[in-house]
Amino acid sequence: MRARFAFIAATLLSSLSLAVLFQGCDGGGGFDENADNDEDGFKAAEDCDDYAADVNPDATEPCACDGLDNDCNGKVDDFECGLVCYPPIDSDGDGFEPPADCNDQDPTVNPAAMEPCECDTVDQDCSGDSQDFACDLICYDDDDNDGYDTQTDCDDGNDSINPGANEACECDQIDQNCNKSITDFPGGDCTITCTDNDGDGFFGEGDDCNDNDDTVFPGAAEKCECDAVDQDCSGDSLDFDCDLACPDADNDGVPEGPDCDDGDPNSKPSDMPEACACDGTDNNCNGTVDDFDGASCTKMCTYLAKGDMCTPGMEPACGANLACCSAMAGDPTTCIDKCVGAMCAGGCPMP
Repeated sequence: MRARFAFIAATLLSSLSLAVLFQGCDGGGGFDENADNDEDGFKAAEDCDDYAADVNPDATEPCACDGLDNDCNGKVDDFECGLVCYPPIDSDGDGFEPPADCNDQDPTVNPAAMEPCECDTVDQDCSGDSQDFACDLICYDDDDNDGYDTQTDCDDGNDSINPGANEACECDQIDQNCNKSITDFPGGDCTITCTDNDGDGFFGEGDDCNDNDDTVFPGAAEKCECDAVDQDCSGDSLDFDCDLACPDADNDGVPEGPDCDDGDPNSKPSDMPEACACDGTDNNCNGTVDDFDGASCTKMCTYLAKGDMCTPGMEPACGANLACCSAMAGDPTTCIDKCVGAMCAGGCPMP
């Protein structure tokens, strides 16, 4: 009797469980086996994916390694063609295998994932489009493919410049990290200091070739003048956009006028110190002959007068406006009036 009572109780309990189960599977439980959600002609009870119209028992398995059971026969990619698919591996455990899973190392990326409403470069739903989200967000182009679009990247033509970059330890006028500062260098070994003495926006330690003149900086317009000032810091003081012709007899890059001696390529306006040689020449065109800086050159000079015997390249040298020269072969080498410009064409002038 006791065994019979236990059997009856178990039977009643099983029937009650089935009743509850079937109650949860009808319209009140959220699952309708008679529904056809994808309208492919097959009810949910027989359609293995009732939300994909191309997946149903009457479909043909396509010749594609999509990781899907398209014909609902319980087998994935069982097509009759010569295509060989990846081995069935689901490395990230998200229920999808390659190649349907376009990133099998990230469980948040798979064909069933939802594309987040973000302007990122991650194709979460493996659709081939990282921005096919269901929202009104507008994404802009990323021309340099550095992960930042034209709205956040201050130079979308250079992949080394973006909000995630580090500021280069250089006085280069470039805002590498797009924070509107060009001197917020990272700590550590970067101890560089950038100064802008003339306030023209360019650093003397960088590209400003004269940091004491605010009209001279990279990008400035070269004046249409035969001067020795390189306004645009290009290395050429005469690269102006006009038809002005500037004679330069000694071809030293400085035209007649600002060049204090246009017959001597070793004499031209310069911030460099005077050449350390008693040559009787104002090498840097500052108005003083042989004015050595006293630090790198402590030479004391004596000069020969006109008509004195001299030896080219040796000291003492001829004095100001004199040159060591011989009128013709065999003549004594003497200090004579300096040859200037076109007068030098026939050799040294007679004393």
